[in-house]
Amino acid sequence: MADYTDSTGRQWRLRLTLASGMRVKDETGIDLQDPKSLGLVADPAALAKVCYILAGAPDDFVSFADAIDGETIESMEAALLKEIENFYPPRKRETFKMLMAKGKEVQELATKQAAEAMQSVTAEAVLKMFASGNSATKSADTLEPTPNE
Repeated sequence: MADYTDSTGRQWRLRLTLASGMRVKDETGIDLQDPKSLGLVADPAALAKVCYILAGAPDDFVSFADAIDGETIESMEAALLKEIENFYPPRKRETFKMLMAKGKEVQELATKQAAEAMQSVTAEAVLKMFASGNSATKSADTLEPTPNE
């Protein structure tokens, strides 16, 4: 079993069994035994729902989710991946570990490339992007309020 602590200091223990995995699949469509489905838990709302089920939380979901902040999301994800790893039969566990290591490597590379790409973006380009795609922003040319403001 893998644990994490939420933003209020409550500690939660995730427990993945065949039954709880089936409940996750029924309620979220996420099959925790299918590595292709694991990308779906990158969505914080989906991750929260999966962890809510696996923790057997007595709270209603909204109360449970209200204690989730950025740090909690990170620790929830680590706990969930550890619990999935522990669920795999020993003969498949090494393959799962290698898959997760490769996924982490890809994620780190994508983050690095995004940061490098942002270095070449000007503030003006960002302002124009927001101005053209969001009516609640100011026009890049006039810096005047848009009609929705």
